[in-house]
Amino acid sequence: MRPAYITAVIEQEFSSTQQGYHTPVMLWGPPGVGKSQIVAQVAENHDAEIVDIRLSQMEPSDLRGIPFKNEQKVEWAIPAMLPDVERHGETGILFLDEITSAAPTVSAVQAPAATVDRVVTLTLTASDNVGVTAVRFLVDGSLLGSDDTAPYSIEWDTSGVTEGDHTLTAEADDAAGNTGTSAATVVAVQNVRSFAIAASGQEEVPANDSLATAQATLSANIATGEIQGDLTTSGITAVAAHIHDAFAGTNGPVLVPLEQDAADPTMFTVPANSILDSAGIDRLLAGALYVNVHSAALPGGEIRGQILPDGFVLRFSDLTGLAAVPQVNSLASGRAAVTLDTESGAIVVHAQVPD
Repeated sequence: MRPAYITAVIEQEFSSTQQGYHTPVMLWGPPGVGKSQIVAQVAENHDAEIVDIRLSQMEPSDLRGIPFKNEQKVEWAIPAMLPDVERHGETGILFLDEITSAAPTVSAVQAPAATVDRVVTLTLTASDNVGVTAVRFLVDGSLLGSDDTAPYSIEWDTSGVTEGDHTLTAEADDAAGNTGTSAATVVAVQNVRSFAIAASGQEEVPANDSLATAQATLSANIATGEIQGDLTTSGITAVAAHIHDAFAGTNGPVLVPLEQDAADPTMFTVPANSILDSAGIDRLLAGALYVNVHSAALPGGEIRGQILPDGFVLRFSDLTGLAAVPQVNSLASGRAAVTLDTESGAIVVHAQVPD
């Protein structure tokens, strides 16, 4: 479009304001073609004040002003740069320049928590006066992926990254070719979990008075399912040991058989390349797996230890008529196991009552 035609359009729209019509005019073109000069010339032709605001140098809040309390309401103090009859007169032109030069506003990337594992969803918000066309998510400066539709999100599989802190940032493009960058968010990846287990006869179902003990150390990558570790027994002639699936207070099936050391039968190890499936990992994180050591005398299990994540508490309680409210004169008895996740508040109770 030629400058003369642009001038004619603006002149017409300016004149129409005298009849009460106010139609905004958008001038779109590369820098340096004379847009500002055309608008200034029209204002000069009509002896009108021109208010020139460069939006690329401002935040949206700069145009709204400062809030203040007026009795029970909040009102806004209008910025002095905006048109005002006393300062600029009754007739003028508000020229909002460099609209498309403003980069998109991008929020910090949001993760579900400060410490994450497995696959998590990352989210953010982005806005722009022209329109956001694409958002890119970056981990430690490397592209994770992109999204071009709000609300902006992406799945992050943390199994392929190292343990520890990682920096999340994002970039957003608009239709005018501008790019905005978010502030950095630091999250910790923790896929490898360690467990210390102490086994005794008191955790067996039913419990027994064995004086044998065992200590186990396990490590699990909850993203890949890989599990490693070893177990050392004392005071027992063990014939087998396994990782089982069940909460304390009940018995469950074998998930992972442990290998006994031929040279030292008190030692057991998790076989190489042992993997828990996703259901097994979920049970592990819920405190629902245990180590069981078997002997010839007690083939169902002589000593047992629950595999508890950090923040879990396990307590056993004997059930008797004297503990009832009100007390009852009963010869019946039983035993309850209470598993408590102190972080989430989840509680699981299993009670055994002999026939």
